[in-house]
Amino acid sequence: MRCHPSIILETLFPAVLVLVFIIMASVQAWSDLYFAIMAPIPVVLTMFLYWRWSKTWISFTDEEVVVERDTLFKMKKRIPYSKIASVNVNRGLVNRLFGTSRIQININSSINAAIPEAVLSFRIDIADSIREFLASRMYGDSAFTVSADADAETVVSIDWKDVLLHSFFGQSSAQMLSGLFFLLYSVAQIYLALSITGVYGGEGLLSLFVFIGVTVIPSVVILFHYANLKVYRSGDTIYLQHGLIRTYRTSFKVTKINAVRVRTTFFSRLMHRSFIEAEVVGLSSDSNSKRPILCLMKDYAEIDRVFSELVPEFLYDREAIPQPTASKRVLGVKCVLWLVLIGAATYVSSLYAERILASIPSITGYEALLGFTPLIVGALLALATVLWSVRAYSTRTLSAGEELFTFEIGVVDRQAVTISYDKVQIANVVRGPLARRYGLGVSSVSLLSSLGGVKIQSGYFDVGELNRIHETVMDRIRTGKYDYRKASR
Repeated sequence: MRCHPSIILETLFPAVLVLVFIIMASVQAWSDLYFAIMAPIPVVLTMFLYWRWSKTWISFTDEEVVVERDTLFKMKKRIPYSKIASVNVNRGLVNRLFGTSRIQININSSINAAIPEAVLSFRIDIADSIREFLASRMYGDSAFTVSADADAETVVSIDWKDVLLHSFFGQSSAQMLSGLFFLLYSVAQIYLALSITGVYGGEGLLSLFVFIGVTVIPSVVILFHYANLKVYRSGDTIYLQHGLIRTYRTSFKVTKINAVRVRTTFFSRLMHRSFIEAEVVGLSSDSNSKRPILCLMKDYAEIDRVFSELVPEFLYDREAIPQPTASKRVLGVKCVLWLVLIGAATYVSSLYAERILASIPSITGYEALLGFTPLIVGALLALATVLWSVRAYSTRTLSAGEELFTFEIGVVDRQAVTISYDKVQIANVVRGPLARRYGLGVSSVSLLSSLGGVKIQSGYFDVGELNRIHETVMDRIRTGKYDYRKASR
């Protein structure tokens, strides 16, 4: 069978947008020759995409999906059902116009974590039938149907308030604070321009655009991406649905989860809220692939309930081990080095600010305070560095069980990452000169995820304690506790 012809437009539309942007950006260089060169490009691209579509065939056998293309460069891709990690069904604007769905097939690989192994587009009814067929082959779940998926009740109720709070306050604190800085800087530039010259000449626009790009646009993207979130579990498979304009539907087995993160940002902790993410291999659902969120920002009690219902396999009796007292010395030395750098930068910035103010006549009132801006910023950075060093000692812990271990990491934005020993790719212990003196180190654990390979680092702990992670991984392999066949299903 062939894909629906609308897949041509799905591919063509982004390319045309880029072409239009190029034309608008170079409008001053417009000429008849320029038009003659640019105008045929969409036509040629459409003809090429139609030719490629007409020469591409998809078949579903008893054991694999086969995608074959007979163009200038021939291609035959075989995807065994046993290797498929997830099947995502997405619907964008083009799909809605033509009544189609886009099927994205992902395999258990970090190489194409952000790019699906196959992207297919079919009529909704055909796409639904294919999804049910693939579910029966991947999960052995012949009871799964699209109607049952639609009727299933979500584990957690997410309303618009939750989505709004998550879209703004679920961002990293560094992103939020940097956006706020550029907003305040823009306001200061506008005020200074009006108070000195009385005429506004566009000052502060660049900073305002940076604020919009850093904070506002990402919040809107998250809002549209995770609207109408629905999550539930059937057997050992977790199903996710979300999206406002483009809708996303995906599913994956619990055995594909390598780690679970319970995350809080500075602003979410003020509201006593957190959210849950998972590290899942082969879950690319769009070009801006993200970690799947199992629950948006909710209060702590609700998060504990959702965690226990969705991923009870990642629950165990945790006994948090704090960082040893010697880690205070390592953190203290790092703090002093940062304070020296901040002091030097503050001194240079103060000299530069004095030169600028000296060149402006009759500066009085609030404008004169601008000369103290580097000192104020330097003092705030120094205070933040000291507070960070103090909190870095108390917030990082290590917990270890028989099959799972947990790193509590982060200072401003914190997360408790629970990892399965059987999913660890590499476990290294990193030791700097100062840490070696006190017998300390930092554990760096490598995992596969929907973003590719990720590294998770602990705080400073005794080297012997950290080496137990690697020893436990190897011991499970030697004793047969680790069953690669079970973990790969």
